[in-house]
Amino acid sequence: MDHEPSSQHGPERSENVLLIVEDHFDTRWAAAAYLREAGYRVIEAADATEAMSVLSAGTHVDIVFSDVYMPGAFNGNRLAEWISKHHPSIPVILTSGAPEEARITAAGSARGFIAKPCDPNELIRLIEAML
Repeated sequence: MDHEPSSQHGPERSENVLLIVEDHFDTRWAAAAYLREAGYRVIEAADATEAMSVLSAGTHVDIVFSDVYMPGAFNGNRLAEWISKHHPSIPVILTSGAPEEARITAAGSARGFIAKPCDPNELIRLIEAML
């Protein structure tokens, strides 16, 4: 994620809270830094369990951006299913370095999908479209 964030964001971005769920620290940190620079408020979670804890605690989240493949009992698809059941108003964007397989598993849902490595500006366009 070495692109410059668009400087054409309005104050409404700072009102949007994104929850990034990614088990690789460097990837999560880079995505969070880019999205913060673009004007979003960002919460980070290292796995699906941590993300579910954030959401269960009543923390306001406008959109979840999650890796599909993560260690543990819940991967990104299972997290998205849990969110659609418990927090149906929160859209989910899934991402994966194995895009064809992940895209197939996400097919038929109301989830967005972007392949890794993702173009940061494409990610922002997808976030804005889903918000």
